[in-house]
Amino acid sequence: MGVGEFFKRAAKERADAWEALRSGRGLDYAKEKAARDLGTVKKFSDGLAKSREALARDLTRVLDSSTLGGGSKNLDATLAQLEEVLIMSDLGVDTVDSVLADLRADAKAARLTSREDITTCLKDSLVRILLRRGGQDGVAGLAVRPEGEGPTVVVVIGANGMGKTTTIGKLATRYRREGKTVLLAAADTFRAAAVAQLQAWGERANAAVVVPKTGQKSAAGVCYDAMAQAVRDGVDVVIMDTSGRLHTNINLMGELKKIVGVVSKFRDGSGPDEVLLVVDASIGRNAVAQARTWSDEVGVSGLVVTKLDGTARAGFVVSVVDELGLPVKLVGVGESVDDLRDFDPVLFVEGLVGS
Repeated sequence: MGVGEFFKRAAKERADAWEALRSGRGLDYAKEKAARDLGTVKKFSDGLAKSREALARDLTRVLDSSTLGGGSKNLDATLAQLEEVLIMSDLGVDTVDSVLADLRADAKAARLTSREDITTCLKDSLVRILLRRGGQDGVAGLAVRPEGEGPTVVVVIGANGMGKTTTIGKLATRYRREGKTVLLAAADTFRAAAVAQLQAWGERANAAVVVPKTGQKSAAGVCYDAMAQAVRDGVDVVIMDTSGRLHTNINLMGELKKIVGVVSKFRDGSGPDEVLLVVDASIGRNAVAQARTWSDEVGVSGLVVTKLDGTARAGFVVSVVDELGLPVKLVGVGESVDDLRDFDPVLFVEGLVGS
């Protein structure tokens, strides 16, 4: 979320707290908020358990064998081993270079005297990268169109098997719980199963679904119908599913550009509010190449990282943000509908590196 959105959320929390106090529910409100906050921390921690265990094991091996007080040679040897560990965690060479530069600067300032110092510096460096590159304050929430300016439009893209349709269903559920009306566009016209899956999610989320007409193969046509219906009915949010093919598919890129053009027709030239690229955490560094191509072609606004709980290679998230300057907006840390969470850099790094 941007700085303005951060303050809006903080103001809302203060207003909720005052209302709870006035109604005599102050203690209940405090308990509920604490439970929500602890739940978020636990979800990130549990979801990153595999990555944390792998990284912690390798860091322990390196740091237990290091002698930090033995001069620059010992430090260089320790950093060389750390470099290997971090690259194996899918952080990427450029990102690892930035982290090592921070470690050397701390060493020069005599701030590295123990393994705890190295771990702390590592976490600080990773958080700084995510904050510097991942949006105004590193917590890049979803865009929301001002009331009265038409529906917020979210286009969801990605290769097959990344969890795209499931993400749309969970996102629709979130919007509905916020009291918003939601319309889903089943614009994956190449797979009948994708349309049926989106319809099932629409039923679960109580969201309307625009499906292809009989024989309709134009994804842009489906999106046009969805936009027309949303504008006519005053819908709050439109979420568009798209065909899931590889980022190297030229025809797919042309199709996505047409969809962006359709949205622009309803908005005096401005495109979707969000173009979210869904990537499966298990593909690791391959996500960087995917994100780079998609972003160059259709202008990705942020990433959704799914199945974070099923991989030991979650370090790639930092390198995607660092190398491409794209914020991670949402992460999937489990199977339930509530496990699609806003990305939080501090919680992510704490869950990745541990104590």
